[in-house]
Amino acid sequence: MTTLATASSDVTFLRKVFRILSHENALVVAWDVCGTQFTVKSTTTMNTSILPHYFRSTGDMTYATFRKLLVVHGFSMAHQSHDSESFRHAEYTRSSATALASTMKRRRSVQPKHASSGNVPSCHLHQQQPTRLNQRADNPSNNNDNLWQLLSVVCTMQTNPLFELPAIRSDPCTFAVDGWADLTTPAVVCL
Repeated sequence: MTTLATASSDVTFLRKVFRILSHENALVVAWDVCGTQFTVKSTTTMNTSILPHYFRSTGDMTYATFRKLLVVHGFSMAHQSHDSESFRHAEYTRSSATALASTMKRRRSVQPKHASSGNVPSCHLHQQQPTRLNQRADNPSNNNDNLWQLLSVVCTMQTNPLFELPAIRSDPCTFAVDGWADLTTPAVVCL
């Protein structure tokens, strides 16, 4: 296979992974809260329903082959359980996946496995290493990742100020300044 054909197949595979993550059922495959890794929550459903739809030309695409292709493209396994597996790549995140799909090359070396522990989101366990794409502060994808990481930190804090009971104040003008303290029930913020 020529170098151009190899580069084309790399881009095609990474774009298909992004389409799968964008369009398929989040109960089967989805990004994590931080957007730095994705989880295949049902390898069986992925193997029987999703992969045959996206990889029709390679009729023999199984989940094991899909996993091997992820490793060849530089992904590492972040977590594995009975019927689910999580994968991460330092440069392939929710906000930069489309831009990187056209520039990433195959990597022949296998990256070490990272184990996730407990219910702490993975963005707290593994800090993202700076890359050429996200070193610039004015890069919108960098700001988007930081926003998701900040939201995940705030939402998973044990003492979240948004969920504290309001203090009784005698000053009637404090609502405009301290309106968040008046929230008495948890709320979900959608962006």
